[in-house]
Amino acid sequence: MIYLTEKEVQENLEMKDLIPALKNFIADYGRGDAFSSPRNRIITSTHILNTMPASAPKYNVAGLKSYISSRNGFRAVVNVFTIDPPELIAIIDANILGQMRTGALPAMVSSVILKQRSINFGLFGSGFQAQTQLKGMAFAFEIGKVLVYSQHLERSRAFAQRFSAELGLDVVSVDSPAEALRNSDVISTITTSRTPLFTSAMLPDHYHINLAGGNLPNRSEVGPDVINASSSVIVEHIDQAFLESGEIIGSGLNKNDPGLVDMGKFVSSPGEYSLGNRTIFKTMGLGIEDLCAAYVVLKKVGEV
Repeated sequence: MIYLTEKEVQENLEMKDLIPALKNFIADYGRGDAFSSPRNRIITSTHILNTMPASAPKYNVAGLKSYISSRNGFRAVVNVFTIDPPELIAIIDANILGQMRTGALPAMVSSVILKQRSINFGLFGSGFQAQTQLKGMAFAFEIGKVLVYSQHLERSRAFAQRFSAELGLDVVSVDSPAEALRNSDVISTITTSRTPLFTSAMLPDHYHINLAGGNLPNRSEVGPDVINASSSVIVEHIDQAFLESGEIIGSGLNKNDPGLVDMGKFVSSPGEYSLGNRTIFKTMGLGIEDLCAAYVVLKKVGEV
């Protein structure tokens, strides 16, 4: 059994490996060949403990991400087992791993939805998680311009300056949500907002939106108007969406709504779906994604 630190994860996990691996793992999940269940939370007055199990028999691995948050901080790990023989093979620090898969997944799903490979990208948020939202999109697409909006203008300006230099992209900090939306083909939100960041009236005629910021019912990056104006809404897990997504819970949608699409089924058979040209992907995080990222790291270091 090995233990891999955050530094070792950072050295061995890249978008070029993670995005195609996620596509394979999620397609297996959609076909019923890999397994994942909604997050379980133990909520107390002093801490929250979260567990996210998954199994990928094709790759002979199973495991779970577990993480705890309290007033004094946050800690996350992924435990990885082989299925046959049943052995614990790794414990992997999962803060950077979680950041990477949170950025890689919307990029992968967006690339399956969109035929065009050249886009302008609107990004709401400029914090830790926003970094990999941009890096994932920069791998999956040719980006003409990145328009970054944050309520903290000084942060979005620093973000734009840093990633213009680091990625060689035209990253611009904008002063209003409307500026970020107006000329964007793909829009990603990665904030902790409890109130809508924009309205449906502000959106262009055609768009794809990735809602990545919230997995608690009291957070909603967009309101019911945006959800209901969209032609299709893709979610990672239907039941989990109605437990954790403030956007879905507040939308008036039901689990059998024809516009609500299961991510795994879509990724495994995209040709069977006609999604329209106003699409949303709501991501909250599933254990199969963390197991996939852990597998990529373990493969890179020669442990699987």
